[in-house]
Amino acid sequence: MKLEFLDIDGEGCHLVVNVLINGSIARMILDTGASRTVINASSVNKFKGYNLPSETSLKSIGIEGISSSHREALFDLIELDDVKLENPILATLDMTHVNNAYKERGFDPVDGLLGGDILRVEKATIDYFVGDVSFL
Repeated sequence: MKLEFLDIDGEGCHLVVNVLINGSIARMILDTGASRTVINASSVNKFKGYNLPSETSLKSIGIEGISSSHREALFDLIELDDVKLENPILATLDMTHVNNAYKERGFDPVDGLLGGDILRVEKATIDYFVGDVSFL
């Protein structure tokens, strides 16, 4: 799966991959530091997901140590090249701040982030030299 490298003000980069969610292309930040895969709350309907009842709301701790609540959404299928994940439940999060920052830098918006929950289970290998990520 091809990686897109986004240069962040000459200080580092974000990695972005395209995955399929319910048959539609989703731009996702590949985030090895994220414990869970997240879908932008405004993208749930775009990918024909189903918001789960509020009783399933979760708390999470972000990089700044701030605990925040979020909900979850159920999807039929996520495809990462040959890997197919049936009925995945993703955390939902308002990613407006990320997409606003991307827009200021001339980057296309993202639909979410691919986190450690999927990357670890599917044995992701990131090859920075070649510019791709593969799954075992």
